[in-house]
Amino acid sequence: MSNDEKPLPMAAELNQLADFLKTVKPMIESLTVAENEAETLLRQVHEMTLDEVEDYLRDHPINALTLVAFAEAAHKRQRAEAFSAIGAKAAEVRHNQPGGSRERQQAIRDAWASGKYSSRDRCAEEECGSLNMSFSAARKALRNTPDPS
Repeated sequence: MSNDEKPLPMAAELNQLADFLKTVKPMIESLTVAENEAETLLRQVHEMTLDEVEDYLRDHPINALTLVAFAEAAHKRQRAEAFSAIGAKAAEVRHNQPGGSRERQQAIRDAWASGKYSSRDRCAEEECGSLNMSFSAARKALRNTPDPS
């Protein structure tokens, strides 16, 4: 460093940062506690009636931060359940469409029931290609099927 350059006032900035962290750390800890309490409450409330929830909150008051965390956790759970239901419905539609997996499973079961094959493995092996199924999927479709009559 030359004689004309002044040292940067880093010490003051570091002290400000340390003071800021001292202020923020308890806030973060409070938020973590509130989120944990909210998750616990959400699990409990999920099994309760509205009257039971009222009684619980009367006996165990919660602070505003926990209430906000509870609302956020409940919203996240509701969204996840809604998306899960949408995904399940979409999967049902795909499986049930013409040429879908359920139709192909029934086709391989019909082939087995025809009595044309001596074993389920042989049936799955010969029919899977024409049904656009893997051998594994075809063989699984034949599980627990009765022997041809």
